[in-house]
Amino acid sequence: MWEKRYNLLEPHRTGTNIRKYNDVQLRKLINVTTLLDKGMKISHIACLNARELENKTEIAMQAATASESSLLYIDQFVKSMSDMDEEMFEKLFSSCVLRFGLKDTFVEIIYPFLKKVGVMWCCDQILPAHEHFITSLIKQKLFTAADGRHPVKNDPDSWLLALPHGEYHELGLLLGHFLIRNSGHRSIYLGPDVPFVNILPSVEFTKAKNLLISMIRKNDSDQMDLYLNQLSTHIKNCKIYVAVSPGQIDESKFPKIHFLHDIHELDPYLF
Repeated sequence: MWEKRYNLLEPHRTGTNIRKYNDVQLRKLINVTTLLDKGMKISHIACLNARELENKTEIAMQAATASESSLLYIDQFVKSMSDMDEEMFEKLFSSCVLRFGLKDTFVEIIYPFLKKVGVMWCCDQILPAHEHFITSLIKQKLFTAADGRHPVKNDPDSWLLALPHGEYHELGLLLGHFLIRNSGHRSIYLGPDVPFVNILPSVEFTKAKNLLISMIRKNDSDQMDLYLNQLSTHIKNCKIYVAVSPGQIDESKFPKIHFLHDIHELDPYLF
């Protein structure tokens, strides 16, 4: 309807008449939906040129309520990823921190944005380069944020964080690292691809009271069960938390482990 009535888009068509939208059209649609969500009529939006559309979108974001802004910011982060525009990302991130604070920027905007990126990746809507670009920028922000929260010495409720052998997607665990330090606890981050044989001595050496493992990307159920059995059997005097996708494993088989399906589920254990 937008094509025919307002000449808003001109997608390429295949020989079988299937529409194909390029990155420029995607970015335009993100701004169009932002203005639609703010109540502007499509007939008015269709009359805007590219510069006017950008300006109207920026004004809409500044005037939005907190809940509206979260959604608008997420869409704009998608745009910065599609454009591989680091300057835009930096401006958006700074604006979010000023408006919402550092913690809520990560939890209420960056975290949902990353979930959206995951969906786009699964639907083949973005290139691997897009994901690498944006995750690299966010990783830098998380390391900087965690470094700004100095670890507490002799914390009686300290945490040890690691990704299992073969696991390299560390953004979720890095976010947990920041949240733990932000709550005033000591957090020791071992990073990705840590063999199990290094986990037990690390727990004993650091005297950590909590162990957080992320297994979001592991899909082999037998290997996961084996790893979780090792955790349950060998880790003593330490609470075990494992971040997994819902329904990924039969959690009832591991009563000693606390399973987390969302970053918000970590909060109750930090206070």
